[in-house]
Formats: sequence, C-alpha cells, structure tokens
Amino acid sequence: MPWEFDPGHSIVEFSAKHMGIAILKGRFFKSEVIVHIDDDDITQSTLEATIDPASVNVFHERATELFKSEAHLDVARYPEITFKSRRIEPRGDNYAIIGDLSLHGVTREVAWDATYNGEANDHFGRTKRGFSAYTTVNLPDYGISGSSRAGEGGDEHVRVELQVELIKREEGEAVARRGGPGPRH
Repeated sequence: MPWEFDPGHSIVEFSAKHMGIAILKGRFFKSEVIVHIDDDDITQSTLEATIDPASVNVFHERATELFKSEAHLDVARYPEITFKSRRIEPRGDNYAIIGDLSLHGVTREVAWDATYNGEANDHFGRTKRGFSAYTTVNLPDYGISGSSRAGEGGDEHVRVELQVELIKREEGEAVARRGGPGPRH
C-alpha cells in the first residue's frame, strides 16, 4: 500500500549550542518525505526527504535571517537539503537509516537513529504510521562554520530530528496536498 507523508503532523527540527551557553532550537516548515515501506522486510524500505532551507525559523527574526544568509545555509545558492537512504539496518528494537545527506552543496553519508512509533487510526478512520529519527550533523563537514562566538565546543554540531506521520492511501485514492507553516489537525 502507498504511504503518503502527512506534513501537518510531521516536524523537522534541529538544536545546537548557542554561544556555548544555551540551546538554540529551530524548525524547517516546508519539507517532503517519500517512504516506501516493505512490510515483509523493513530493511528493504526506502526514505527520501527534501527540505526547503528558506523555510527555517529559529523564532527570532534577526537570527532566522542570519541562518538563511550566505554565512550559514545560503538558501539563495543552495535551495534544497536532501536525504536519500541507501540501506536500513536493525539496531536492537530500533533501526539505523543510512544514506546520503546533501547540504550546502556537499553530500556525505549519515546514519539516522530511527524508531517505529506504531500504527493507529485517526478520527477520520485513516490508518497512520509514525516514526522518529535523529542524527547529528557536523557543520564544517558541509562547509558551514559554527558561530565565531560559540566558545569551546562551539555550535558546530547540530542535532536534527524528524517526527514523521504517514497516511495509508488506497490505490487510486485522491491525494490532498496541504502547505503552510505549523501542524494542522
């Protein structure tokens, strides 16, 4: 069965040290995830994700604009962040989704620690599945420097988290696209 990404109930967010003294959190509000699930052998499933870096928001106007600038994500020059899985490996009760992350014009292999959160029916009777995944990205590996004010340990390591819901679609069922920031219920 095809599974469709539900952007209204999915989140792509990150956290990093800010000036070495606090944690800065941010979110990307526009993303698309394509998942092909092999229920007979989950390791044969695939995941592809595309994130619009211009949709970043760190909930402070000046800081958000700095993140979009040439000094950081350079969204004018690099309009997409992508991930494409190569393989999925079992890790105890969880999984590692290993693949290529392309960010700021550089592609490197990363491993996401992933957890399958289960399946449920929503109040419309639709079947949904959820999973969570996280990885840590070393910004200098992608040609992005951390803040020069970061202090020891800096803010060069960014933890990226995905909370994804998928909706089961029957063959031929129309797909309703939604957009815009924030969750919708």
